[in-house]
Amino acid sequence: MKKCIYIALITAFFSTNARAYFYDGNHLQKLMAEYQKAIRKDTTTDYSDAWAFRAYVIGVHDTVGHLELYCSPSNLREQQTASIVARFMEKNPAYWSKPGSDIVIAAMKESFPCSE
Repeated sequence: MKKCIYIALITAFFSTNARAYFYDGNHLQKLMAEYQKAIRKDTTTDYSDAWAFRAYVIGVHDTVGHLELYCSPSNLREQQTASIVARFMEKNPAYWSKPGSDIVIAAMKESFPCSE
């Protein structure tokens, strides 16, 4: 009996979709669209989504910034960081299927590569 339960648990574990992130680029793109509307002061903006985009981008930046994956300047501001990621996403829709954190990192690497 224990063997059957063990096999069932192992099968269930390996058959699930291993997704270790909350936002992919498709979800982030929807939030980004609202962020861009907010920047333009569009009266139809969903500000909760707009600020969710900004908060997500800043959260990823602050979390991985010390890893030296990119070399952003010390005077980089929140709006500038979010705008860099938004522009990167507009230019690279192929990234939309990737985890949101990978997109933020790729955008920052492109804008602020570290010199060797």
